[in-house]
Amino acid sequence: MEDTLLVKLRNAKFPPLIVSNKGHKWLETGHLWLYANDINCSLCNNLPAELKAYKSGELVDVYSEKAKYLGTGFYNDKSKIAVRILSSNRNERFEASFWQRRVSYALAYRLQIGLLTSNENTACRLIYGEADGFPGLTCDLFADVLSIEIFSLGMAKIWPLIQEILLNELKTVYKRKIRIVYEKSLGQLRAKEGLSEFAGPRYSSKYSLADERLETELKPVLIVENGIKMEVDFVHGQKTGYFLDQRDNRLYLQKLAKDKQVLECFTHTGSFALNAVAGGASSVLAVDISETALKQAEQNAKLNAENLDLTHLEFLQADVFQLLTALVEHKSGPDWNKARAKGPFNMILLDPPAFAKRKEVKQAAYKGYLQINYQAMRLLPRGGYLVTTSCSHFIPDADFFKMLQEAASKANVSLRLIARREQAADHPILLNMPETAYLKTYFLQIV
Repeated sequence: MEDTLLVKLRNAKFPPLIVSNKGHKWLETGHLWLYANDINCSLCNNLPAELKAYKSGELVDVYSEKAKYLGTGFYNDKSKIAVRILSSNRNERFEASFWQRRVSYALAYRLQIGLLTSNENTACRLIYGEADGFPGLTCDLFADVLSIEIFSLGMAKIWPLIQEILLNELKTVYKRKIRIVYEKSLGQLRAKEGLSEFAGPRYSSKYSLADERLETELKPVLIVENGIKMEVDFVHGQKTGYFLDQRDNRLYLQKLAKDKQVLECFTHTGSFALNAVAGGASSVLAVDISETALKQAEQNAKLNAENLDLTHLEFLQADVFQLLTALVEHKSGPDWNKARAKGPFNMILLDPPAFAKRKEVKQAAYKGYLQINYQAMRLLPRGGYLVTTSCSHFIPDADFFKMLQEAASKANVSLRLIARREQAADHPILLNMPETAYLKTYFLQIV
């Protein structure tokens, strides 16, 4: 190894990791992930022992083959994402003050966009991973509950410090006292980081974590979104307990829902359905295959009985794929007849769960989206509205748009684009990191 290269690497604050030319170019685009196959293993292996003391979950300095400093981040030799870059400022000191600044920036941004102190919205995403400078961390605020997911080893190690800073900042600056911090870090992403799954409380303002009475604090929490009351089961619900990313799109729906006969598919906890009611829809039929989800949706409806006219809101347990086909083909059956009686529908909402959670099932997911959108387009009259979404990371917006064009052609309809929308503003998107943009929501009209 050249002496000049070695001299520069000896000045590194943390063990220096050398990347290939390909990795160098990749990081210079501003992306924050360094993949394992972009490490120059040959040069790294030839470093003196004292320089290559790499430890998973700890910090490393990333350098080019010519010893140009590219950034500092969390290292993990068990993950395909070998380094998650925290900063490209070589003078940065990764002490408590560093994390204090990041927490302060994240919370100040939420305040700037009208959250944190709003009575109309008592829930928001406080930290959205890389977009807020916390790689692999999601933190949602539900009234006096913090619900978190951790999907990186480095973040798992540093979380106790971040939790302390976050709780103090919320209390002293925003006058919000947190009652419970609950972690629900489950699924394949944990395994890919070499982490075991974990679900359980991380903090209680009332009891120690070993106290059996803590169980009484883990009941669903009441939030307000767009002025609508919702109950969030942060322990048993999907992900952190509630999908905050559609908040702004639900509010936009209210503008279009007046006097519409709405069929909401994949209602989950009833959030879109209740926003349609709030917008003045003449009738709403909310459909989901899950009995548990429908019970929660019905409970959420009851919470709003004093403020919303729920006379024409109904729930139906059914398979959406089968239901749409049955309605289009005029099939008979108890469920189909009940749905048909609520029609004819001139607004259909499609908010399915992610069909493509892995790259390997992308083709099948595309077909699934195509099928439900095609059937919805066939069912809608001219002038009818289709609101359709996808939260699948592996179905990019270009593919989703192509699917909509294909479905429209197949259904022999013309579509007018009213709005093409993304995730709520508390899920900010980094332009140099497309992985932070995942939600596609289209408001369309048959013309």
